[in-house]
Amino acid sequence: EFVVEEPRLAAETDTAASIVWQKIHHQEAVFYQVRYAPNDGGKSSILEPQSEADLECPKVGCDWLCILVFNLPQRPRDFSFDVAKIISRN
Repeated sequence: EFVVEEPRLAAETDTAASIVWQKIHHQEAVFYQVRYAPNDGGKSSILEPQSEADLECPKVGCDWLCILVFNLPQRPRDFSFDVAKIISRN
């Protein structure tokens, strides 16, 4: 399990954040898992791992991956977001 470098907050509302990052090129299937935690040291939350296909940017020609994290209890800028890659070795 490795952390993706430089996930970015692409857009936000008061309770949701769009996080984007560059995909990892690997021969095996790659899944990604988002973890976010309040900057004040509160409990972190972890989303279920998702495949690259589920996270592809809808914009034509875009090579980035994205996810929408919603129903946040406070503003997205009050959280830190990490994206881990999980390589499936069959």
